Amino acid sequence: MLSTNLIGLLVFQVFSRTHDSVRDEAAYFDFAVAVAAESIGLEVPSGPKDIPTG
Repeated sequence: MLSTNLIGLLVFQVFSRTHDSVRDEAAYFDFAVAVAAESIGLEVPSGPKDIPTG
């Protein structure tokens, strides 16, 4: 299911299928990838404070 979600998301991005319904396509892409990652049990940082710096 993860591969299906990611392939579909990439196709939407490449062929600009979200331009009519999404204002911030970059934010939508980031959110969709985070949701896909969480669906398989990965922990996704919620913001800059959660991202390790080194």
